[in-house]
Amino acid sequence: NSSRKALAELGSRAENIKQLSGDFRLEAFVNRISSFKGELEDIEGIASLAANRPPRDWTDSDFDRAAVELTDLSQRFVRCENFARVKGRTDKRQAMAVVVGINGRPTPVHAEFEVADSERQALEEIIAHLEDALDGAAKRNLVLAALAELSSRYISAEAGTDGNDAEMASS
Repeated sequence: NSSRKALAELGSRAENIKQLSGDFRLEAFVNRISSFKGELEDIEGIASLAANRPPRDWTDSDFDRAAVELTDLSQRFVRCENFARVKGRTDKRQAMAVVVGINGRPTPVHAEFEVADSERQALEEIIAHLEDALDGAAKRNLVLAALAELSSRYISAEAGTDGNDAEMASS
């Protein structure tokens, strides 16, 4: 997402983990991400870091190497975010997972996802609506079962399945 809001959030996430990893290469990536505005020179700066050479000197194999390295740096970025709390820094995202096995399905459906701080208000509104709807509901286990069923429907709908393909549901 290249919206101004998304880029600002990405920059904030990068600022939060600066000088956390102790890895010079990852720190260079984090620094570039913290000031990333989506301009051509920003993209070239990150690409040249990933390929270990400026784009004007690239060969065909450098594209592949850069893609692999960008994937690795991005995964290390996210791992570093997960450990930000160790250094007393605030989390900028919450990782969650849901696994639901119901109705005699041969395999449970599951989804892994993240919620950004910027989405917290919308999340609280959804929680409030659900609490209003569930207020006074019978038993705790029925409320949890209803939430599990509903989660299963959302996971299956996103994956475009009938709920039997757990692998697709996790993407």
